[in-house]
Amino acid sequence: MRKISCIVSTHNRADRLTDCLDAIKSSIERAKSLDTELIVVDNNSTDNTKKVLEEFAKNVCFPMHILRQEKQGVNFARNQGLRNSSGDILILIDDDCLINQDYIQCVHDLYQQDTISTLRFSRIILASKEDWPITIKDHDQIQNWHIHDAAFFSAGNVIGCSMIFTREILEKVGYFNEIFSTKYVPGGNDTEYGLRIYLAGFPVEYNPKLVLRHAHGRNNQDSVTRLVKKYLVGCGGNYARFLWHHPHIKRKLLGDRYKKLIYKIEETDPRNIVIGTLFKQNKHYMIYGAFRYFYAKGINLIYRQWQEK
Repeated sequence: MRKISCIVSTHNRADRLTDCLDAIKSSIERAKSLDTELIVVDNNSTDNTKKVLEEFAKNVCFPMHILRQEKQGVNFARNQGLRNSSGDILILIDDDCLINQDYIQCVHDLYQQDTISTLRFSRIILASKEDWPITIKDHDQIQNWHIHDAAFFSAGNVIGCSMIFTREILEKVGYFNEIFSTKYVPGGNDTEYGLRIYLAGFPVEYNPKLVLRHAHGRNNQDSVTRLVKKYLVGCGGNYARFLWHHPHIKRKLLGDRYKKLIYKIEETDPRNIVIGTLFKQNKHYMIYGAFRYFYAKGINLIYRQWQEK
């Protein structure tokens, strides 16, 4: 039996955090024969998050660890959670996601039968019909990508609401890139990490058996527009990140159709057409993202040189 570490990074979502944690608790308790720990990293929250976590921890019957990360950015929080984890199977879940009751058991069963370490993504559906259909992936069929099969694992296949991988992958690939998910490059962090795993030769899989509901709360065009711009900045950052070392990745990232970056267009919902249009109208943000990445790399280089003196 392989130990599971479930890691949640949260920032200023005290009002809805309990829903996420209750879903995880229910799933862990249903798979009570498994060795599972829950790690929650408070990413510099200024609301009531600390109290919510302390109250929740009083009513769990499994190992739970509450950490705090002062550096703002989900990758800082994720990395702290990973460094403090002890599981062989690592599940990263966003604080606005509600996993199904059988989620933990399904994860364990899938990895128990693996012969090679695999990065997996989940089936993501909307928690509310009021929310716009973005950052979801609702396909019935398993999808697989492997670099040795000449398949391509593109930006549109990475929705990091829930990423699952093994400690072997972590030890080979390393931690999340902390340039991404910050003020420099606010998006693209999940894609960057997924591409590194893919380029390291590990298989990548989308598995519809792993179901979660995404309660992202973006129910108007303004909030969706902000998210689209952030994702395009992240896509540009990834373009710059892989510019020289992996030109085939570079070309694919640049050539991705903007409407495929986050979701599959379905004309039955007119909001999808609006989202596709937003990606096309704001594609110049990719160029901005590439410049932001190079700028951040330069700042980090100067800082390291200053430390060495």
